[in-house]
Amino acid sequence: MKGLATVQILEEIENRTGKLMHELFDLVCGTSTGGIYAAALSIKSMSAYRLEEIYKNFGKVVFSEPVQKDNNSATWKEKLDQLYKSSSQSFRVVAKGSKHNPDKLERLLKDLCVDEDGDDRLIKSAVKDIAKVCLISTLVSVMPAQPFVFRNYQYPVGTPEAPCVTFESSGTTARVSHKQSGLIGSCKYQLWQAIRASCAAPYYLDDFSDDIYRWRDGGLMANNPTIISMREAQLLWPDTKIDCLVSVGSGSVPTKARKGGWRYLDAGQVLIESACSVDRVEETLNTLLPMHPKIRYFRFNPVDERCDMKLDETDPAVWQKLEAATKDYIENNSEYFNIACETLVQASANCDTEK
Repeated sequence: MKGLATVQILEEIENRTGKLMHELFDLVCGTSTGGIYAAALSIKSMSAYRLEEIYKNFGKVVFSEPVQKDNNSATWKEKLDQLYKSSSQSFRVVAKGSKHNPDKLERLLKDLCVDEDGDDRLIKSAVKDIAKVCLISTLVSVMPAQPFVFRNYQYPVGTPEAPCVTFESSGTTARVSHKQSGLIGSCKYQLWQAIRASCAAPYYLDDFSDDIYRWRDGGLMANNPTIISMREAQLLWPDTKIDCLVSVGSGSVPTKARKGGWRYLDAGQVLIESACSVDRVEETLNTLLPMHPKIRYFRFNPVDERCDMKLDETDPAVWQKLEAATKDYIENNSEYFNIACETLVQASANCDTEK
């Protein structure tokens, strides 16, 4: 639900440019909540404003708690059922490893992604006049785990294919080819499957599996997928420079002293923070991009205490704090937004002229 900050920034970009996202970019890449946005804004050609409405409804449905009946008028069977439901979430975390049942999300995604002919395979969208899209997940059915790119495109003829994963007949041994230049990925999955795999956040939602492979949230490998998007662009258009690169976060909290605690719990928390950090990618880009001065790079991410929110938060009052922090961020960086939007419009115009 922290993605509500992201969609607010995207709305601002659409308002200032007068264009929808799929009209501004040649490639859109997203991880987890960003994967939902990438698919909806590009493949489904939604506006950011429309997506915000849908997204809030998603959150209320997917992360909702069971409604409790009046216990005084309940039968003993209903009381037993209520007792089970009241503890079912805790039981689910222990037994299944996830806090929420993903069935609701899967049903919503299938409804959202269905195409006119009932076929929502990623590659089917390649014939549309939209941006190319890739969603990042983490393939955990191999060791070590690998980033996995769900694509709605294929590389140009002659491009070395991305690595593939094959399992031996026993199903226990995997072979991964590393000779090629791209990341493991596929364009043959359905769109809803790609989104579900990308946002299978540990603890919150169970892993996603097609009975052959198993995926978890892309944030474990690429919470900020900007560098992956650059590599995909190089493979798609090897003779074309990148004009403009825009990275949008979902809000961070300011750096602060860690409270004293049990050191083993601290160690686990540090490992999680390290794996899911968006700032490491930002630091890398700030080091490397000055070597490529023709690439215009813009990073939008509010840093505010009000961005400290649970991923499955459903309280509108907490949402409003995040949105207020994002609004303040936009107002305080208005000139930066203007420069980015002018650059995007110019790059888009240049692209249209070349076509």
